[in-house]
Amino acid sequence: MTQYDLILGWFEKHEYLTVKVALNELDIYALSQRVGELNKKLAPFYLEIKSELIKLPSGKHCARYSLIRTNDVAAECKLFYHEDEKIAEEWTHD
Repeated sequence: MTQYDLILGWFEKHEYLTVKVALNELDIYALSQRVGELNKKLAPFYLEIKSELIKLPSGKHCARYSLIRTNDVAAECKLFYHEDEKIAEEWTHD
């Protein structure tokens, strides 16, 4: 399983991903780099991983990532990542 698989799998079950969670739960040390690479692959499917800076209870700041659609079409897509770089199939539209 690739780091791309792990990240996309996380977003199937969770709304957000942080560097701390990526490191502790997914063993991914370079989340921002993987997100940048994934965004290039997701763009044709109107999907993007966005980041926002959040303030923690301790007063420190960290990035929080979420997977979003970049168009107004109401659609669902099951995400896949394979060696042939196929990312999406089984689109359903409302």
